[in-house]
Amino acid sequence: MTENAAERPALFTAAFVTLWVVGFCQEMSFGLMVHLPGFLESLGATEARIGLIYGGGAIVALALRPMMGRLIDQVGRRRIFLAGIPVLAVASVSWLAVADPGAPAFVARMAYTSAEIMLFTNLLAFGSDIVPPQRRTQGFALLGISGLLPIGLGSIIGDLVIGDDNFNRLFVLASALAVVGWLVAWLLPNIASQDPDRLVHRGFLRVLRQGDLMPLWLITCTFATGIMTLFTFMRTYVDQLGTGSVGLYLGTYAGVAIAVRLIGTTRTDRLGVLRLLAVAASLYAVEFLVLGLTSSVTGLLVAAVCGGLGHGFQFPLITTLLVDRARLEERGTGFAIFSGLFDAVYLVGAPVVGILIVAAGYPASFRIVGLAIFAGLAGFVVWERIRRRLPTVTGAA
Repeated sequence: MTENAAERPALFTAAFVTLWVVGFCQEMSFGLMVHLPGFLESLGATEARIGLIYGGGAIVALALRPMMGRLIDQVGRRRIFLAGIPVLAVASVSWLAVADPGAPAFVARMAYTSAEIMLFTNLLAFGSDIVPPQRRTQGFALLGISGLLPIGLGSIIGDLVIGDDNFNRLFVLASALAVVGWLVAWLLPNIASQDPDRLVHRGFLRVLRQGDLMPLWLITCTFATGIMTLFTFMRTYVDQLGTGSVGLYLGTYAGVAIAVRLIGTTRTDRLGVLRLLAVAASLYAVEFLVLGLTSSVTGLLVAAVCGGLGHGFQFPLITTLLVDRARLEERGTGFAIFSGLFDAVYLVGAPVVGILIVAAGYPASFRIVGLAIFAGLAGFVVWERIRRRLPTVTGAA
């Protein structure tokens, strides 16, 4: 009994539960923004323009990444929440002042994205501090539910709140949720920064080039490609299709992913982390192939189930490998790179996919995205095999 307790230390501590609630509030604010493309479309933006606006937001986020990573490692996670969540609240209501898809839309997206990525990165870094190593995959899986629930709830609640194209209510609600998260964040423990003397940290580029982390950057890009396509264009695709709803799709997607997190991540070591990650990424690619081959409600639900299964496993597996391989004092920077890759994919991929949709239509574009995810997965598998055969050249740079 004592031995088993030592092997499986407590996960649901007061700090973990409080962090989960903070994450849920901020992610609900993010989740409501799945309807933002619909708002931009109502202002006259095409899919290509929407892609450019989302890509523009990623430019600022990418530029701030090196600074963000070091701040999270050296200033402390709690302080980042207390300073960053108010920025999210203001950025959410800033959309009330946007009347066309021109410069104001780009500025609002840049401000919102900057707050979003800082808080998401900080959430993961804080989780790496308080989740026991023996329960890391399960801990990140359950912490990730604070972001998965808002995917489904945000889309469904957004449908109800918007009603007859009244997006103003959506933006006010997103801001209010951020404020609630900020109030709860005051209850978080004030954990000391991991590199208070600023002497141990090797810097952003050294972490980026660390040999055993580089394959993770590749598989993260494949994951981000699917997320970018889904959250940028699913709303407009469903509107054009006239079948189903974004709430139905993302609600199913999130429900399956949550079920996976609750029942499928407690014994991942027995299945093999890398093998399971490859299966999950394959399912994520299949999601887009199904979307590209069918337009029925049944087809949408099959795609959503495949996507939910893939997402449910990929996120905790990638983050667990990242924490295992990154140095303790550089985890904030590691997560800054991890989340920064999503911005990079938005920057390059959103405009490309938007233009592709305009030129070739949704089905062909979705099939291309699915094949791109498969190609990235193949590269990851080959890279990992080479790295394992050449251990002398894959250590930290």
